[in-house]
Amino acid sequence: MELSQLASRLRELPDQTIIYHERGGLVRKSYPEMWADVERFIARLEAWGVEPGMRLGIVAENCYEWLLYELAVLKLGCVSVCFPTEEFASVATDDLAEKYALHLLFVSAKARSQRSEERTWIVVLDRDDEVARRVRHPVGERSETNRDIFSLDPDVFTLVFSSGTSGKLKCILLSKRGTEEMITAFGKHYAFKSDDGIFVVLPLSNYQQRLMVYTAIWHGFDLLLTDPLRFFHGLKEMRPTILGGPPMFFETVENRFRSLPPTKRALLTVGGRIIHALRPAAARGYLLRKWFAPFHDAFGGRIRIMLTGSAPSRHSTLELFDLLGLPLYQAYGLTETGGFVSWNLPERNRPGSVGKLLFEGAVKLADDGEVIVRYDVPRSHGYLYCDEDDERQTYLSDNRIATGDIGRFDEDGYLYIVGRKKQIIITQGGYKIQPESLEREIEQAPDVARAVVFGGGELTGLVALVALRPESDGQAELRVRALVDELNHAVPAPSQIGRVVFTTTQFRVDNGFLTRNLKVDRRAVYEAFRQALVGAG
Repeated sequence: MELSQLASRLRELPDQTIIYHERGGLVRKSYPEMWADVERFIARLEAWGVEPGMRLGIVAENCYEWLLYELAVLKLGCVSVCFPTEEFASVATDDLAEKYALHLLFVSAKARSQRSEERTWIVVLDRDDEVARRVRHPVGERSETNRDIFSLDPDVFTLVFSSGTSGKLKCILLSKRGTEEMITAFGKHYAFKSDDGIFVVLPLSNYQQRLMVYTAIWHGFDLLLTDPLRFFHGLKEMRPTILGGPPMFFETVENRFRSLPPTKRALLTVGGRIIHALRPAAARGYLLRKWFAPFHDAFGGRIRIMLTGSAPSRHSTLELFDLLGLPLYQAYGLTETGGFVSWNLPERNRPGSVGKLLFEGAVKLADDGEVIVRYDVPRSHGYLYCDEDDERQTYLSDNRIATGDIGRFDEDGYLYIVGRKKQIIITQGGYKIQPESLEREIEQAPDVARAVVFGGGELTGLVALVALRPESDGQAELRVRALVDELNHAVPAPSQIGRVVFTTTQFRVDNGFLTRNLKVDRRAVYEAFRQALVGAG
C-alpha cells in the first residue's frame, strides 16, 4: 500500500462510512463524500501555495476536519507536525513555526481562542473555510534551535510527540515506508470485514490512532471518530467491532463490576463459569452475551476484538473480560517501533503475554533481557531536538531499537514483558528486583486500584504504595496486607515488601500521577508521597 494513495482509496469504497460527532449529534458520510471533502481541502492548500515536502503543523482536538487535513497532507506529500493540544496549548505560534520551520499551522477554533497571534499562515481548522491564507517561507530562517528540521530523511512523513513512561516529551520522526509495511501486515494477520467499524477515541496527535485511521480506509471498513469525553457514550451510539485503548479504559468496566452488590456479583460469576463449561462454543458466546448483556451493551453489542497496550494490563481485568465473553487481548509496541510489535488474537491468545510477533525474527533479547526490535525497513528515524546520548540509548546501529523493556519468550514464541529496564531496583546487596511484577501481584486484590513499589536510594527496603478503590470498606487495608504477606512468602527475601503505605487518592492525568498516555509517572508519585514512603522505610 502507499500512504499517498490513501485519500484516493475513499472513492473506491461507496459502502463504507465515517461516523463522527458534530454539534452534539452524529454525522454519517460515505467514503466517496469524504473524498470530495478532501479534494476541496487539497484545492485550498494548493491555492495557498502548499507544495510537496512542506511542513504543516496542527494543534487541534479530534474532529472531522483533522482527518481531511491528514489525508490531504498525505496526498500532497507534505510532512505533518502533530502537536498534542495539552502540552502545546500555551506555546506561542511564532515559536512553533520557528522551531519546526512550519509553512502553515492549523488550529481548532478552541485552540485558536487561547492564542492572540494573528498570522496569515494560521488556519482555523473548523471555521474559516473561505479565508485566504498564504504559506510561510522558513527557508533562510535556520537557527541554532531549528537546524535539524531542515535535514529530515526523505522517508519521514510525520513528526509526533510521545511521553512514554518517563513523562518526557520526545519528538519522533516516523517512516512512511515503515508505516506502509505495518498496515499491509495488519491485513495478513487479521481478517477484516467490510462491515467492521474501528473506534478512534484518543487524540489524533497520537500516531497509533492515525494508524487505525489508515488501516480502516486501506482495508475497507468503517471509521468511527470521537473523543475521550464521549468514550462510553460513543461506544453505545457507534457500535464498533474493533476497539483499541490503554488498560485504564477496560479497568473502568472492571471497577463497575467490582462495585456491584456482593450477592449479585457472585451470582453473575457463578453463572458465567457455568456457561463457559458448556459446548459448543457458538452457544457459549450467545449465552454469555445474554447473561452479561449490560456489559456487552456498554460496548455497543458488536465487538469482535479489543486490543490493549501502552501499559501492562491487570490479570484481573483480562480474567474478568474472559468471563464476560468480551474479546480483550494484550498487544505490545512503541511509537518508535511504528506501533505494534506483537499481539494476541482470537485464534492465538495466551493471557499474561503480549502475543506473538507481527514480523517473525523482529525481536531479539539482549543479555540483560532488554527487548531489541529490528526491521529491515525502519519504522522511525530517530528523535528531533533530543539529547544525543538519549537518542543513542534507543536508536542503535543496524536499524535496531532498544525498547527499554525487559522481556522473555516462552517455548511457543509468545512474548512476555517483565518490566522496565530503568525501573529495576538494585538492593544494597546487589540484588536486582523488577517492581512491576510485584505490583501486578498486589493489583490482583479487588480492593486495589493501583500499586507502585519503590526501593533503593533513601529507602532502606521495598515499600509499596497502594491506592485503594473508592468503594473499599474499612477492612480493605487488612486484606491487602494479608495478600502482601502471602506474596512475601512466595518470593526471595530481597524481593519481599517491608512496608505498605495506603492512599485513597486515585491516579489520574489531571493530578499528574499518570502521563497523557495513561502510564504511571513514578517520579511524580514518589515526590507526592515521599514523606510517607521514607517514613515507612
